[in-house]
Amino acid sequence: MITNTNNSNSPSKTTTDEDESNPDWVEERAKGYRTSPDVVVEDEDTSMSISAHYKQCRAVYEELATIGDEYETLAVPDNTSWYVSEQTDPEVEYPYEARPLSLRETTRALGDTERVLYAVTSYKQRSSVRQTAPHRYGDNEIEWAAGNPLPGYEDLAGFGAFVDLDLNDDLKTQRGDLDTNTVSTMESVIEAYCDAFADLYGGHKLVYALDSVGGCYVFGGPGATIPIARQFSGDDRATVMKALRERTNEYLQIKQDEIESEISGASDITDPDWCQNCNRQYKPPLALHKEHDAVVTPIDTQDVTYDYTPLTAVDSSLIRRAEDWAAGLTSLDHTDESVTEQLVQQLWPDYYREHGNWCAALESFVDDELSSDDGGDADEVTENGDSSSADRVSDVRLTRDFEDVKSAVGNLDIEAVAEKTIAHEWTDSKTGFTDRSGSGKRAFIPVWGTNANSGNANFVDKSEGTWIDSSESHQAGPVEMALIAEKEGNWYSNRYRHARGMEWRCGVKILRNKGFEIPVYCPDAETTDGDKMPLWSLIKTARALGVIDKDDLVERESEDGGTYTGFCDALTYNRALAVVKDVGFDTNREPVNVNEDAAAYESVLSEYADDGWQPWTEPAKCLVACLRARDDGVVAEGTEPPQLALHPIIKIISDDPPGEAGTGVVKLALETFHELDAVEAAEEFDISTNGGGCV
Repeated sequence: MITNTNNSNSPSKTTTDEDESNPDWVEERAKGYRTSPDVVVEDEDTSMSISAHYKQCRAVYEELATIGDEYETLAVPDNTSWYVSEQTDPEVEYPYEARPLSLRETTRALGDTERVLYAVTSYKQRSSVRQTAPHRYGDNEIEWAAGNPLPGYEDLAGFGAFVDLDLNDDLKTQRGDLDTNTVSTMESVIEAYCDAFADLYGGHKLVYALDSVGGCYVFGGPGATIPIARQFSGDDRATVMKALRERTNEYLQIKQDEIESEISGASDITDPDWCQNCNRQYKPPLALHKEHDAVVTPIDTQDVTYDYTPLTAVDSSLIRRAEDWAAGLTSLDHTDESVTEQLVQQLWPDYYREHGNWCAALESFVDDELSSDDGGDADEVTENGDSSSADRVSDVRLTRDFEDVKSAVGNLDIEAVAEKTIAHEWTDSKTGFTDRSGSGKRAFIPVWGTNANSGNANFVDKSEGTWIDSSESHQAGPVEMALIAEKEGNWYSNRYRHARGMEWRCGVKILRNKGFEIPVYCPDAETTDGDKMPLWSLIKTARALGVIDKDDLVERESEDGGTYTGFCDALTYNRALAVVKDVGFDTNREPVNVNEDAAAYESVLSEYADDGWQPWTEPAKCLVACLRARDDGVVAEGTEPPQLALHPIIKIISDDPPGEAGTGVVKLALETFHELDAVEAAEEFDISTNGGGCV
């Protein structure tokens, strides 16, 4: 097998000369770190051919590195080097600063690659990719001061559907020598998946595929979600992106069943991996395979050929084809909102039908997920939640462990569920009918078939906790029964299926509303995939405990111009935080310092806003409402307003975004605020009033 080395001029050395003081393991196997690019040279001539290969392909990775100039992806040389790390101050407790390695740093990324270059399927805003985090080296691990700097779901911008169509293990080793029947079947499978992606995205122009040597990758254009990232931020964006991942995976799993039933032998040769996540790795075009001396190559999604390409076959024509592929995947054309519209219409059909456009549909979805009446129905499964705890407060049972929710659903009295959902009448209680369902079962006449002939086709199995319709050979559980009973979506007419994802959560909420005791899932800092309790979970927990209600929540503007659901003021946030901590949740959040001036304005904003205004998210209306309160004497002269109220003024006096304005600009804006009155501000910023608010 070909091996590689890096020459002494490599720019990939990412730590300082003081590294001599580090433990030996740091130089050899720092998990996730590239602290030394040097490797043992086994074959100087052959090794250099890998370096020369990546050097000649540099333009491919430069093209792949960004969408436009604002969004970047990461590089992971040899699946080990996530970060660039350097010593900043040897005297402090955590003397090193690390940041993710961006593929945009192409020279460094290629110089650090000993054999296999990996990239990440998603794209994030440049600012999140450049975040650093302090760390130190322990005896056998990296120790972070407060978590690693890898971007999370709240940082995602470009995030497409993705599948890794792995060849079965036996066939992987034979790649390059596959028989013609296997190759033909694989080509048919790839083409079918590409067609499935085209149905989801509205055409093949948004679909991309790569021969990964060990299988095939299929991508949906990541740029399609960038309009979503521009509209949502923070926890709201994370909620949408996680749901998008789940819904695309569910869609593709259904397609997998169809493909494997239609294409003979498909299930024998492929093992699809749906594990798309916010930092999912893949081998980009012309990357070398870890076991075969062959490279990754583009596939025409409408004329699929599955041809093995050895490293020695790479030429200028193939490199140009790979550049074109990378340019297509990262095209700004995919960021057109018409593409986003298509994707949301496919993945959120009920919300889209109700609201008629993608933005309103997702805003409604987020509201339902984070702020529903029972504290939110976003009972989402964490990826690393390994601790379990449940607390009862009054009549509300909360849990940090999603398994508690699933266990409660599985242990419900299935007869009681049937009575409250789909059972019109028990067969054994109907005159002239006999229950023949057998021991441990009970037959019923369903609500959709009240004129049953015998009343035995449908029955509940008490030991299994399920409902069975023998006429359709269908078995399901309490969640599906609840969805059918409430005629949620098209469940009543299309009932012979199983709930997944958001539909499953909706069914759980229906069961709770019918009086069944199912705990509310509220992950904290210990059981979520972030370093602190998510804001949506804090809100959900506080509402379930009765600490706050819907009136204590407002839509706020984030720094990047999006909106999110938050607390109406700092005092309410601190009150909720204290109670949630008191009942045993680890929030890893600190109370915020209360700006008494801003709090004075925020406490009366709603009273001085016209009907229909959202002064917590609309800067100019926030400004007018604040000035009205001050002019009315409710807030004293000289009181400093919330920062949002200064944004319209800052936009006039500075070219910097309001969230990045310097101290001098903010001071000038504050002076201008004190000189304005409400009438002047309404005229200056063209705010029409409708007579609402206190004037």
